[in-house]
Amino acid sequence: MYLRLFLLPLQLLVATVVLTLAIYAADRGEKSLPSRSAFRVLRSSAQELVVVFHMPAYTLDTLVTDDGVRVVRFVASGIARVEETTHGAPERSVVSAMIAVPSPSVSCSVEVHGLKLRWIDLPTAPYSEISPDRSQQLQAYQINHERYRIHRSRNVECVFAGISRGIPLARLSVPVSDYDPATNRTRIIEQCTIRVVFPESIATIASDDGNVPVLNVAQLRTWQRTTKAPIQQRRQEAFLFAADAPMIKDSVEEEGVYSINAEDLAKLGVNIPASLVPTIKLYGYGGQPLSEKPSDGRQNTPIEQPLIVETNNDGSLRAIVFYAAPPRGFAYNPAMKQWRRYLNPYTTKSSYLLTWGGSPGLRATPTPPITDPPSLLPQYFIQRVLIENDRINAYGSPSGLRWFGDPFDGSTGLTLTTQLHALALNASGMEYTICVAHKMDQSAIVSVSEHGFELKQIPLPAKTKLYSEYVSIVDTVRVPIERVANDRRAVLRLRYQSPDPIATGYIDYVAGCKQ
Repeated sequence: MYLRLFLLPLQLLVATVVLTLAIYAADRGEKSLPSRSAFRVLRSSAQELVVVFHMPAYTLDTLVTDDGVRVVRFVASGIARVEETTHGAPERSVVSAMIAVPSPSVSCSVEVHGLKLRWIDLPTAPYSEISPDRSQQLQAYQINHERYRIHRSRNVECVFAGISRGIPLARLSVPVSDYDPATNRTRIIEQCTIRVVFPESIATIASDDGNVPVLNVAQLRTWQRTTKAPIQQRRQEAFLFAADAPMIKDSVEEEGVYSINAEDLAKLGVNIPASLVPTIKLYGYGGQPLSEKPSDGRQNTPIEQPLIVETNNDGSLRAIVFYAAPPRGFAYNPAMKQWRRYLNPYTTKSSYLLTWGGSPGLRATPTPPITDPPSLLPQYFIQRVLIENDRINAYGSPSGLRWFGDPFDGSTGLTLTTQLHALALNASGMEYTICVAHKMDQSAIVSVSEHGFELKQIPLPAKTKLYSEYVSIVDTVRVPIERVANDRRAVLRLRYQSPDPIATGYIDYVAGCKQ
């Protein structure tokens, strides 16, 4: 009897906890998953999808920010999701749904008709420091006026989202609530008709099995009927060497122009007849790693390298000359408009395949010599030096592609000495790009010195993210030319300063740029 009386409240408590968790999980699921109930397919064909959007019921909350500004907040729980942005920027609520697209590389156009708008004569509530779906505290809302000034209202868009179960997907998004900086009002899209137009040449790799929730299931099946045969392979045209094709693997560790002589091939027992010399080919990928994106698989095809093939008077082979890219070095990033260091994490060598036979090989195009006298003579050039030594894995149980170099502390530190050949003494200076890291729960500072003179302190924040085992920072340091002009050496010293006396930092890499 006493046991039964004791178990009854316990059962009620467990049931309450389970029910609370279930409600919380359902609420989280509603906010993270896009809503399909707001969209209805009006018609579809192979090249067209017309969808009607109607915003379900929503509420508008009037708030007063911490700085006394009245704002309006759009609320449609379980239907619209608030896009994450920075604290103080205007909130943007979006309703979206997944649609199937013909292929990952296809581009579609979006037309919007019958737009029904509602304007609220208040600015949109700012994105709170504490996520608005977790707290309604007024002190969490404060307007960042600069963010509001530069904010741009978004239109209906359709963006590629990935591939699920072989079906390429795109996210059709409607910004139901957005801030208009021109009028300082809140715009709400209540209804519209969306027309998505695909190109005429439809080629899809999709195979609907009914397990991927998309709006345009009927349209997807139309594409499958028109493209089922022949089955598309991984590459448009398979790149395969003939089974009996002769091949020699040549690997290099450094960037440069290399020569393979006939004598080198003879030592391997290879003698290429004079009649096959025009068919000599060299294939490779260069030094950088291949893209790991599934959609780039068709582009990962060996690239034929242009060659200079030198022959004797009788047409026999004398030498094969080619350029080889290194597995680590510098490459120009057009998006950042600067040279950036790169490292192939899979190999320390760049490998090429030499073969002959079949079609003629690719040859380097000669450039005619310049006969006019030069109008401008360069006085100096920019040289880049990379210092990187991967020794320590970034994770406690070694895995992944991230590695660090030597550790250093606050007492002995780490000194890197580099000879600066052909240093231009009239240059403005040199620049370090330094990447340092640590694995500590406390913040720290890395002191950077050149020839005993401290140039900068790089702050390393504490490790705070869940499941994160390290923090790394990339920073640039300018060095006056007089610091290195006397002995024409770079003497870089790093010291790790932390409240923990036994803590250490790690150097990832140092890229030096000098004139």
